[in-house]
Amino acid sequence: MLGATTFKSHVLRRDEKGMFGIPFKRLLFSGLGGGAVMTVIKIVSQELSIPLGLISVAVFLYLSHPRGGLPRWRLIVYGWRWRLMYAVATAPHSLLGSIGDALKFPPAVEVDGNRLFNSADEETPRTELTDWVSYAHLDETDNTSAALAFSSSPDLG
Repeated sequence: MLGATTFKSHVLRRDEKGMFGIPFKRLLFSGLGGGAVMTVIKIVSQELSIPLGLISVAVFLYLSHPRGGLPRWRLIVYGWRWRLMYAVATAPHSLLGSIGDALKFPPAVEVDGNRLFNSADEETPRTELTDWVSYAHLDETDNTSAALAFSSSPDLG
């Protein structure tokens, strides 16, 4: 068996090696976040600092797990942002509508196709054959102008 090898399915990419299928970067972030929470809680209550620190490590691991390419915390933020924008548009006098209005969310998203796809900003492509100067033979062309030359036997080499 020259050059043959078997790969195991539980082997992660090099930069994602960690424990239990969790990348090291997420483990490190969660541990540091739990330590920070434990330190802040220790100022208020020493008895609750270790249990709340361990719980926060688990919460950070859960919220940093990617789902569909985005971490869960970002999906939660986008979900609530959408709820607030929807509430501003449909029920502006409700609790969520007033919160969304206080956060200055727009009541509706308007997409103006004429402004977005304005053809005046773009140069029109030269696709019509009447726009081009055409020659029957290649030797009639001068190399300074853009021209279209037709040849009965094109040189492909």
